[in-house]
Amino acid sequence: MPQMRVDGVLTLAGLATIVLVGYQSIQPGGRVAVWQAERAARNARAVAVGEAWSDLARVGQILGKQEADDIVVEVSDYECPYCRRTHPNVAEWLDSNPDAAILYVHLPLPSHPFAAEAAAAGICAEPLGLFQTLHDALMVEEGWRRDGGVVELVASIGIADTVAFAGCMQSARVVERIAEGARIATALGVAGTPTFLNRRGQMHLGGAEQRDLTSLR
Repeated sequence: MPQMRVDGVLTLAGLATIVLVGYQSIQPGGRVAVWQAERAARNARAVAVGEAWSDLARVGQILGKQEADDIVVEVSDYECPYCRRTHPNVAEWLDSNPDAAILYVHLPLPSHPFAAEAAAAGICAEPLGLFQTLHDALMVEEGWRRDGGVVELVASIGIADTVAFAGCMQSARVVERIAEGARIATALGVAGTPTFLNRRGQMHLGGAEQRDLTSLR
């Protein structure tokens, strides 16, 4: 008989603990509440990304397979040090996944004086079939960041008519494309660079490693 009472006390104590933990989890700031909020935010972002996908495709630029169905969006800035450190990981991931692609969306930050000019150069290199070549050069080379010598870098990859190219960089069409990409990214909740996201609303902020990009496929 005493043992039964002890067992009963233990059972009640255990039940009380479960109730207490459960209550703490579901109240504002609790684990369940946080999980539910994160899930709701991810679902809302997935809907938003789906609705904005055609706009992202219009303002972004493809790195990797041009007709890929498997696409990860990268929102980035050529002067961002974290973006530049991430570049080798992204390049390696593309080499390891030839059926995938990165949709690169420009978000030049106001604190980086030459980032918008570099983004414009990337867009103007696209119709020449040299976007990925210039993209790699912008991410790796340092000189253009010191003196704004983007046009000189363009010449180094084989674009001879730098006057026409500079005119393209300053055109209203290119300026608006960059601005629209920034507006779309901001509306999707992108708060820094680099940010990676997919159609399912999953988002990764910061230097992406192989596993991060693979999880977004």
